[in-house]
Amino acid sequence: AVHIRDIPKCTGFTSQQSHEAFVTMCILSGCDYVPSLPSIGIKTAQKLVANCRSIPDLINTLQTQHGFSQRELGPYEEAFHKALYCFTHHLVYDPQLQKIIPFTPF
Repeated sequence: AVHIRDIPKCTGFTSQQSHEAFVTMCILSGCDYVPSLPSIGIKTAQKLVANCRSIPDLINTLQTQHGFSQRELGPYEEAFHKALYCFTHHLVYDPQLQKIIPFTPF
């Protein structure tokens, strides 16, 4: 397990990459909300996130450079956006404040 504060220390991940880039990389490499794409593991996901400037660019790269069809990527992109929203906008209970707050400020 890697704590989020230690991510910049990981090989290949720079401190200039955002929290959203980290979440994108995690979703792309496989998560419970999105079916995994064949041959896309954590290393490939990190390279894709580092080289793509947006989700549409990422999807285009998966199609043009990794051979995935639009038929495969259409449903994948929709599920990807839902997962990204889920991970970046979920609510948590703060025991100190004794209320539910956004995990990541909007």
